[in-house]
Amino acid sequence: MIRTEAIDDLAALEPHAQAWNRLCLEARHCNPQQSHAWVATHLEHRLEPGQAWCCFLAWEDDRLIGVLPLIAGSTARTLQAPQDPHTHTGDAVLAPGREAIALAPLLAAAARRYPKHIRIEFPRLAADSPTPAACTAGPSGWKATVRYAGSGYYLPIQGSFDHYRASLSGNFRSNLNKAARKLGKLPHVTTEFLSGAAASPELLPRFMEVEARSWKGTEGTAILNSPSEVAFYRTLVRRLAAAGWLEWHLLNAGEKTIAANLAVRFNSAVVVWKLGYDAGYAKCSPGSMLFERLVRHAYDSGAIREINLLTDYAWYQQWRMQPRPYSCVRAFPPRPAARLAWLADLARQSAGRSRVIRSLWTLSRDPRPAPHPARS
Repeated sequence: MIRTEAIDDLAALEPHAQAWNRLCLEARHCNPQQSHAWVATHLEHRLEPGQAWCCFLAWEDDRLIGVLPLIAGSTARTLQAPQDPHTHTGDAVLAPGREAIALAPLLAAAARRYPKHIRIEFPRLAADSPTPAACTAGPSGWKATVRYAGSGYYLPIQGSFDHYRASLSGNFRSNLNKAARKLGKLPHVTTEFLSGAAASPELLPRFMEVEARSWKGTEGTAILNSPSEVAFYRTLVRRLAAAGWLEWHLLNAGEKTIAANLAVRFNSAVVVWKLGYDAGYAKCSPGSMLFERLVRHAYDSGAIREINLLTDYAWYQQWRMQPRPYSCVRAFPPRPAARLAWLADLARQSAGRSRVIRSLWTLSRDPRPAPHPARS
């Protein structure tokens, strides 16, 4: 027998933190942003005015087999898994082999709590997430739509570091070598990879100061530029440290840290979430130097299988990172209004595909040369 409970209070959610985090480690598709450590922090600091939340938990005997955190707006017509620029992936957390069995009662519990909702939206799910299939396989009458939502990049750690580095472009290797020579001229250069008990949350100010000395500080996007982000990350690193997952990667020159990463060790992956460097040392590319040393550290460890950055930036291509596709999934309950919303969503997707096909057909039939791009 599976029982469910609905919790909408952070203090009441706290006793389930260890079981939730453990389930997140067991689930094949999860990353740390779906853990209690991350989701509870999002719910505490990142809700918009008028939003409310509820976490639905599914238990099989005394074992937690499913967690579904949802955020509702003022009308509660659309429910959404937590997701924003500081929480890229929101999903249900489901026990391996029990996905459909766990998700069905969670969705039913959400339907009881929000009887007027017409869809549940998961804005950015990994391609291997079982949630889309479990939505339709478990609860009778549920429908789902899936659309592509970009890619996140990761670096698989395979073979040897020397072989990997040799696979980088010659021009990029040359730039790394030049930067390394310049870095070597600085006094007492050291690298620290801090994890476990050594990764104190008290190092957050040190990281934020480095990040603020980069282009992020100039453009106003550094954590220190936003009191709400400072509060979010202060709580987040405390919870990650309590779970034993927090990592800091530091590149130092003498007494000064010139590059730093806020990272999470999650099973055999290192998730690099925030990066910062001191722009005053740009000639020696401290961010690239730290990342290269992180890759070597991963190869040397024998226990790290990938470095995951979750996001998509052009510079990842230089390091030969691999894309991991994400999708936006909408699940619709078996209600008349929800069925109409599902059909409308299908029609929009079909119209979008038709426009693309028509555009490609027009281009293939048009003999005129393409116009030259505007010159600056």
